[in-house]
Amino acid sequence: MNVSIVEINKLRACTGAGISDCKKALELSSSYDDAIIYLRKKSQQNLEIRSDRSTNNGKIFVNMYENIIIFLTVRCETDFVANSKEFIQFGNELSNEYNKLFCNILTNVEYENKEQELLQNISLRTKENISIALEYHVLDKNTIMGFYLHHTKTEASIFKISLFENIEKTFNIEELIKIANNIAMHIVANKPKYLSISKIPYSEIEIEKEIIKSKLIESDKPEKLHENIINGQLKKFYQNVCLLEQDYILDKSYTVQKYINSFIVSSNIKDVSFCHYKI
Repeated sequence: MNVSIVEINKLRACTGAGISDCKKALELSSSYDDAIIYLRKKSQQNLEIRSDRSTNNGKIFVNMYENIIIFLTVRCETDFVANSKEFIQFGNELSNEYNKLFCNILTNVEYENKEQELLQNISLRTKENISIALEYHVLDKNTIMGFYLHHTKTEASIFKISLFENIEKTFNIEELIKIANNIAMHIVANKPKYLSISKIPYSEIEIEKEIIKSKLIESDKPEKLHENIINGQLKKFYQNVCLLEQDYILDKSYTVQKYINSFIVSSNIKDVSFCHYKI
């Protein structure tokens, strides 16, 4: 088919493909719709070719639907693409489509088709390997969850507290959500690996003890002080890696554990958990 600059620009606007790709697609196709199909097939081939490229940049997108919070992590190859309007628009659109799936507006098949279409389009526009990870958390009636998304959209966290008692009858829900949101912010700032000391693998504690002991052997400190020094160094280690042992970021007079217990007594807490997401 004969190709005009108007047709090329129209196809570019629709697919985001380059001028030469659009021109070739139109030349090899019998219609405009066939040209779109040609470019999408080519995009799929390029996705497979690029699939082994590392994706160390990207953004995190957060969406909420009733008692469900959705985390969508979209990775790409370069910071330039990650900060582009097209990439952020793609993430927002995909997050909204996933929300529709939960609302039963879309079936699983419809969502998968839409995801594939959006992925092919962003691949055409960016010419980079794009990877997607979806995760969601469902709350029951006695669970409060807070979340925090860093302004760069490269780091996020959630913090959940489950209680034995009926939340609505016993507590101020808005106040609990604010507490959970603040602790989620603390998690992004302090990056704990574990919730509590009991969650640290025994092997990791033993390795830390051996490191401390080897440093003491090289030092000239009296042996009678070694036990106290080891215990002191382990305490610092626990404060560094355990959320509940850390000084609360908004009030250093509290640990995170004591901050929680200033609002909720331990006997009312059924479970506490957190997740930390980072590009």
